[in-house]
Amino acid sequence: MTNPFFQPERPPQVLDRPPTGRVLCFAPHPDDETFSLGGTLHKHVRQGDAVRVVFVTSGMSGDPDGHYDAASYPEVRQREAKEALGVLGVTEIEFWGFPDGTEVRQEDVDLVAPRVSGLVDELDADIVYVPWPRDAHSDHWVVSKIAQVAMPQVKRTVRVIGYEGWSACVPTHVVDVTDVYDIKMAACEKYVSQLKYNDYLRLVRGLNTYRSLFLPQSGGYGEAFLDLVIGE
Repeated sequence: MTNPFFQPERPPQVLDRPPTGRVLCFAPHPDDETFSLGGTLHKHVRQGDAVRVVFVTSGMSGDPDGHYDAASYPEVRQREAKEALGVLGVTEIEFWGFPDGTEVRQEDVDLVAPRVSGLVDELDADIVYVPWPRDAHSDHWVVSKIAQVAMPQVKRTVRVIGYEGWSACVPTHVVDVTDVYDIKMAACEKYVSQLKYNDYLRLVRGLNTYRSLFLPQSGGYGEAFLDLVIGE
């Protein structure tokens, strides 16, 4: 009988700054990069790392009640993303514009994967952030699945790190973002279209507060990550 109890190998490592290197972050929708790892991305910028964020989908399904004109809604999502990343200090941005909230086939994954691996090679990225593989949001899961197919095609050694969004991961490391948390929250506030539907500020703060369990001081905030082993 399989042992039903899970025991992590070790407690997560606590970092006061993220690892250094050229960073490529894949976000399923405009807002995931800020809500999930905005503090860490800002710290990358502050320590001089080149950072590029790629938004894989347009986020068209993010307005189910029709608060915005459908034809111009992708522009709303892009504008919010640019404003949020401007607060975080990230200037290198790509919008790929794939549909979200739809059923994705394996052939769709195989079609997008070479674009991912090609960009990683083009930028000589050292660190690639993607949603962790068991995130409960289907679009997040798909982007993680694309990375799983793409990364073995990359020609160089890259550290692939999963970030948490709709599901908490079992982390390998936690980045202390306490000292930049006001900046992260200011960036989160730029996503007005999404705050109409959920109090993401409370939810994000709650998750980051929970992650402060591992930090040396009380009253802080952490962002949790899982190092991913792909292609083995």
